[in-house]
Amino acid sequence: MTTSNPATPIHQYDYPSVHRVGLATAETALGLPDALDEAVSAPEPYTEAYPRLQWQRRPDAAAVRYGKLFIHDKVSPAEFVSSLLKDRAPEQQASWFHDFNNLPPNAHFEPYRHHNGNWNNRLIKSSGQRAMASLLEHEGMAGQVDLIYMDPPYNINFRSNFQGLVDQTNSGDTWQDIPLDIRQIKTFRDSYQRGVHSYLDQLRTQLLHGRDLLKESGSFVMQIGPDNLHYVAVLMGEIFGHDNHVATIPYLAGANTARLLAEVGNWLIWYAKDRASVKYRQLYEQLNLRERISHMASYAMCEMRSGESRRPTQQERDDPSLLPEGARVYSRRPLDSAHVSNTDRSNDWYYDPSLYPDKPPQYPDEPNAYPCPTGRQWSVSPQGLHSIALQGRMDFVSNGRIAYKIYAEEIPGRPVNALWPAIASPRDKRYIVETPATVLQRILLMTTDPGDLVLDPTCGSGAMPLMAERWGRRWIAVDTSAVSIAVARQRIATAVHPYWLLQDTPAGARREHELA
Repeated sequence: MTTSNPATPIHQYDYPSVHRVGLATAETALGLPDALDEAVSAPEPYTEAYPRLQWQRRPDAAAVRYGKLFIHDKVSPAEFVSSLLKDRAPEQQASWFHDFNNLPPNAHFEPYRHHNGNWNNRLIKSSGQRAMASLLEHEGMAGQVDLIYMDPPYNINFRSNFQGLVDQTNSGDTWQDIPLDIRQIKTFRDSYQRGVHSYLDQLRTQLLHGRDLLKESGSFVMQIGPDNLHYVAVLMGEIFGHDNHVATIPYLAGANTARLLAEVGNWLIWYAKDRASVKYRQLYEQLNLRERISHMASYAMCEMRSGESRRPTQQERDDPSLLPEGARVYSRRPLDSAHVSNTDRSNDWYYDPSLYPDKPPQYPDEPNAYPCPTGRQWSVSPQGLHSIALQGRMDFVSNGRIAYKIYAEEIPGRPVNALWPAIASPRDKRYIVETPATVLQRILLMTTDPGDLVLDPTCGSGAMPLMAERWGRRWIAVDTSAVSIAVARQRIATAVHPYWLLQDTPAGARREHELA
């Protein structure tokens, strides 16, 4: 049998304008004719370089000493409100300092020696590293903080991080944008006089202090932009240990008009003091019925008043108002899981209708054995399967298998994961750079409980302490700028919080783990 040549020749593109060196064949490399000479075929040494974060570290970084902090303003909200009451006697003059924080007489001459047991949230005007060191060394706060959230300047350029006036959220170069005290600008620029080297020096010191301030279950969350994300991520791994990395969370942060591929997100780098014992609370995004049905995917079922079940039609999925009156949507969850059990959890489950006198109409009337799928085991014990059936939650599938019913109203929502693509911009922006409230709310609720302590060493306009106040967390906020402190003080003092956060009701408690 002969094969003729194809009528049409076969072509391939050879890139004739570019070239590469010729490589030896396997035969020449093995010493066959035309073998390579020994000088060419001998292996060349290769030294593996282990990664290490290296920069021009300040030589005296470990020798810096930090002084104590002092109270500049102490305002008691209760005293302030009572001073506004009209029935106060004329001879009574409002005094906000008469108790001096309930310390013993003359104790104000002996600072850092008394513990009065009354916690006061604090807004501190200081550099973050000085305040954190003072909390550690002079106030005994080591191991007391549950969450440290840090949103430092991104070290991009001067105008991206600096605000010189309280009522002007920009930092241009015109004379209207320059503050009266030029030392504000000088301080800001001198903070990073060696560029990224000064930036990493400062972050490293604050990370070390933060690690010592955290509880074993505490979290350190750093917000950073794309320019220095890689530096900060490696630095945090060096300080906390790479095994204590919890998550790196990107979130959408507005539009970008860059000429190249637009970077429209910021990042949250989350490290734990000890990942094995870190506090974590799962959050959920609220879903309406149509979104819940979509979230159930192919497991979505519709239970009629008669007890019969069927899958919802595509029209009912798109518009749940088309469901029959009295119908309940539920998710059919499998009752088996991977691996074979060495106990009785891989054996057949026997259904006896006489054990369920109040059984729902859809339960079979005849006894039957339901085998566990091959190579798997029941997710619960036989007693657990009996309890599910006793509660009317067993779903007897037509193919001889059983499943568990979870109704739509019992599903808390879609679990929040580490990708936040739908975050909006700040609504009530008070500062040149500000994080959306939804981001701060998620961080706070994921990592803390009511009464826990939150530290923000770069508080800016006070968005995080405001969120901590709203959700009943204790807080300490720090910033070195007089402008940001003024904005934060005014913002926190005049905030109005939703009433339901103060109500001890199931609805109020449920919102602790839900996001609007």
